[in-house]
Amino acid sequence: MKTALCLALAVSTLLAPAAGAFTYSGIGAATCRVWLNDRRGESPAAAAAARQDEQWVAGFISGAAYGGVGDPLAGTDAAGAWTWMDQYCAANRSAPIINAAQAFIRAREQ
Repeated sequence: MKTALCLALAVSTLLAPAAGAFTYSGIGAATCRVWLNDRRGESPAAAAAARQDEQWVAGFISGAAYGGVGDPLAGTDAAGAWTWMDQYCAANRSAPIINAAQAFIRAREQ
């Protein structure tokens, strides 16, 4: 019985959400490959998708600032954030867009 209890506790600890875990939805779940393809804007649809991608990221960054993470856009603007995202995504094509946005925020905290 003790062994089963210890095992159950160990498994529940491993399956517990990480500190700071949260639920999100939208384009942030897509990969950086999507971000880069949309940003190329080779068609009107891709250009429109890029604007939606950018607005999702702008909202995420603004939400982080509102939530007390600092001011990630201080000293830059949206175009600077998009350039940073482009570079991150070029190096991490399979990463979700949210990872790129989180990395931007972390990089701007320092």
